[in-house]
Amino acid sequence: MQQGASELSGWLRDLAHHGLAGAQQQAPEFWDDIARRMVDAKLGGLARRIRLIKGLLREDNWPERVLAELALLHLAAEGFQRCETLPDGLWADLLQFAGLNLKKEEVLQTGPVLDDCWQVLGHTEGEEENLRYRRTWLVGERHGRFALLLEFAWGRNDFEHHWLTGQVLEGEMAYYPSAYPLRALPKGEIVVAEERPYEGTGLADVPALVSEYDRALAANPWLHGLPALLESVVPGVEQDTFYLTDIQGNRLPVVCTPEIGWKLVAISSGRPIRVFGEWDGVALRC
Repeated sequence: MQQGASELSGWLRDLAHHGLAGAQQQAPEFWDDIARRMVDAKLGGLARRIRLIKGLLREDNWPERVLAELALLHLAAEGFQRCETLPDGLWADLLQFAGLNLKKEEVLQTGPVLDDCWQVLGHTEGEEENLRYRRTWLVGERHGRFALLLEFAWGRNDFEHHWLTGQVLEGEMAYYPSAYPLRALPKGEIVVAEERPYEGTGLADVPALVSEYDRALAANPWLHGLPALLESVVPGVEQDTFYLTDIQGNRLPVVCTPEIGWKLVAISSGRPIRVFGEWDGVALRC
């Protein structure tokens, strides 16, 4: 892995030397070749992100997004070359970013476990290279801890679980090692309890969200997204773009389907409501 990371580091230096503007003129083979070499080095997660850059080059704001991806790849390459100095949790985050995940059995046996009643806050689904994924977010009623259940399914295979938004799950969750633990696995029997409102307190406003995101990124710079439960925000829409406004007047962009966006606007009717989403530093995905 270190050899592959060293090769990636050199490739990134050459790309930076020739300038980011030239990236859009590169042939597909330019990206595919280094991606194949990362696969050979058992760094499949890095290979996937390199291949995804080709798609970003067709977007209007491609320089900003490509630069951000290249920065993450550079940080990963540097991390592998300094692996002996990384704390255990951060090393685990780097391995996961690179595509080297722990086996479920190992997480269930060694991961920290939290017993709680878990509210299902929502989920998102997507597909990359014929691999479907689902991200289900939970929050513990007693401890207020978030837990991310990340599931994968190849082709037309079904996901293992089907938790519904609003359900309450009683049982233990085993967390993956991380400098900012979020991903978890159900451990043992999970009982579906009667639905009830979540009585915990979310983030007060947009500055509180930004502050928590800064803290999370400082712990794990390869963080995919931060769970954000926002209190007292008013959904709105302007030129088909949805947003949330907090009690201080700060506006937060929202990425969602028109159906979800208009549903939020209708439920609110101009009044503050509680909204959950996944914050990526740019927009809240609901």
